[in-house]
Parts: sequence; structure tokens; C-alpha cells
Amino acid sequence: MNKQINKKMTEKLQSGEEVRMKQIHFCIEWELFRRFRALFPDKGDMQRMFRQMLIEFLEKYEDRTP
Repeated sequence: MNKQINKKMTEKLQSGEEVRMKQIHFCIEWELFRRFRALFPDKGDMQRMFRQMLIEFLEKYEDRTP
């Protein structure tokens, strides 16, 4: 019985961590988007630069997530 409870708690914790990481990534993406929107009045240029910077950021910091 305890093993089943521990397994369920572990699964819930892991899914909670995944949700938290998605929330963190969304917050980072939104902040980057908000800043780039202010810098680039041309929507096409802004989207291209935003995508490029986001990809570079995620590649750089992907391995550092706890």
C-alpha cells in the first residue's frame, strides 16, 4: 500500500514539476516577446528576431534547468 501511495505522490510531483517548467518557459517567452515588440515596430522583423533569440536562449540554458 505504501509503495502505491509513494508512486502516486512521485507521479504527481513529477507532473507538477513539468507544469512549473512550462510556466517558467512561458513567462520567459512572454517577457522576451514583450521587449522585442517594443524594439521592432515591423512585425515581420520582430517575429524573425524573436524566434532566433528564443532558440539561442533555450539552447544555451536548456541544460541548466533544475
